[in-house]
Amino acid sequence: MKKAAFVPSLLCIALILGLFFTQCKPKKRIETVVDPGFSSYVKAFPPKVISNQAQLVFELFEEVPNIEPGQEASTKLFDFSPSIKGVAYWKDNRTLVFDPEERLPSDKLYEAKFHLGKIIQVPGELQTLKIEFRTRKLNISVEASGLKVYQNDDLTRQKLSGKLFVSVSNQGV
Repeated sequence: MKKAAFVPSLLCIALILGLFFTQCKPKKRIETVVDPGFSSYVKAFPPKVISNQAQLVFELFEEVPNIEPGQEASTKLFDFSPSIKGVAYWKDNRTLVFDPEERLPSDKLYEAKFHLGKIIQVPGELQTLKIEFRTRKLNISVEASGLKVYQNDDLTRQKLSGKLFVSVSNQGV
């Protein structure tokens, strides 16, 4: 009798565990692919991985008239998900820079929409450039070269030599 009750219980537990493990997989992301048509209008945009201190730079092939270097641009030219507060300005008459107000969190994925059609004349399907970028993951590693004594006759004082590698720079990207 005990054996007969044990089998359905075991099957029930196996079914629940099976459902749990098959439903808890991370969702597969569909990577954003940039329409090749933008290559006629946009010369450069942020790479897939950036520093958490980087400015987001969009360079156009076409010069935008009546633009002065350093002139503030509308932040409505950009939409970020998750949201990023900052200021936009023209570096020159072809380069638009978005400067985040604060350092971005490390290892975070962002979607950016650059409303190109608000600046220059482009076909309907090229009004908004959608890209994804991720901030670089913070990494640190230490490579020890070994211990050395300061003086051969005094082993109480030793020096540890090595290299320190850090993934974030003050230079941006």
